Amino acid sequence: MPPTPRITRTGPQHWVNAHGNVTARVSQLIDLRNALTPGNQSTLEAYNAMTGALQELMHQALTDNVHLRAAGAGWSLSEAAVTDGWLLNTQPLDFTFHLNQSMVSPEMQDRTAYLWFVQCGIGVAQLSALLHHQGQSLQTSGVNDTP
Repeated sequence: MPPTPRITRTGPQHWVNAHGNVTARVSQLIDLRNALTPGNQSTLEAYNAMTGALQELMHQALTDNVHLRAAGAGWSLSEAAVTDGWLLNTQPLDFTFHLNQSMVSPEMQDRTAYLWFVQCGIGVAQLSALLHHQGQSLQTSGVNDTP
């Protein structure tokens, strides 16, 4: 049985960005969470299941003529995530994959050890910690962990 992504429709919501300067009334806030996997490991099968679920949400939005946006962590100071339709909370999407040689072009084979795929919910601090554990780091980053 394929893994099942956890998609939670929370109904109409009043959404506020992380800075509190942008607010919006959305007709549907949809929380997206990857399927539960043994050991909470990132698996390609679970990632593909979430991709399929996202494609289905897009199809539903097109069929219902509803605007669809992704909000992520809501750090934008602009109204980039604002919609009167469905707002996708992608922040919980946190799978990470270290790429292997079969996944990259021949020109990049010598850099495979440094190539990662990370889902959109990974924050800079979380990614930095993951890379540090692997003896790697981002070339440049601006992490602010203060509340």
